[in-house]
Amino acid sequence: MAYFPGGFGTADEVFEALTLVQTGKAVTVPIVLVDAPGSHYWARFDEFLKTQMQETGMIGAADVALYRVTDDVKEAVAEIETVLRGVPLPALRRAGAGHSGCAARCPPPR
Repeated sequence: MAYFPGGFGTADEVFEALTLVQTGKAVTVPIVLVDAPGSHYWARFDEFLKTQMQETGMIGAADVALYRVTDDVKEAVAEIETVLRGVPLPALRRAGAGHSGCAARCPPPR
């Protein structure tokens, strides 16, 4: 799943995806946070997670490895392709991959 800068709803969807993967309630899917070139929206989000959550022990190193931050579209695509190569298609359909933020609520793709 690729996420682009947004408001509360976007942040909520990112945290929901991270939580579902972290807790094993969803299959591992690529979570790529895509900044506009030269922007630092997701880079600052990443910094917050590492300095405020990881450094205080609220999340671990494995948790910040669940996502990738980039401002390069080709790098984002490569990350998504790399992760998806290791996930069987039926598992992705059950997880609702491709439907932003609705892994547990959306019907499988047709």
